[in-house]
Amino acid sequence: MSVTLPRETLEYLAFPITTSPVDAASLSHQVAIIDEFAHPVSGDWFAGTYTNAEVQVLVRASEDAPAGGDVELAVGRWRVWWRADANPEFPARQVGIVSVV
Repeated sequence: MSVTLPRETLEYLAFPITTSPVDAASLSHQVAIIDEFAHPVSGDWFAGTYTNAEVQVLVRASEDAPAGGDVELAVGRWRVWWRADANPEFPARQVGIVSVV
């Protein structure tokens, strides 16, 4: 999934996810939004909210947007990663691209 945001926006973004045959609503979901050419490291992850086979995060597109959000971006292109603790599995996948203009 690819999304383009104007730099003035503060809004929830939802990314479709799939998991093994477990109750995804019972899992702990995390999201990382990082440089499109990087892989996430431990400090990049923050809590996501799972609803209807999607993980949601509140994104502040840049410092030009109202204050708030789970993550603040800057103008550029960002890769979105998702992971969940599904003991014994710990799936992690790229789930989208966010462009801030």
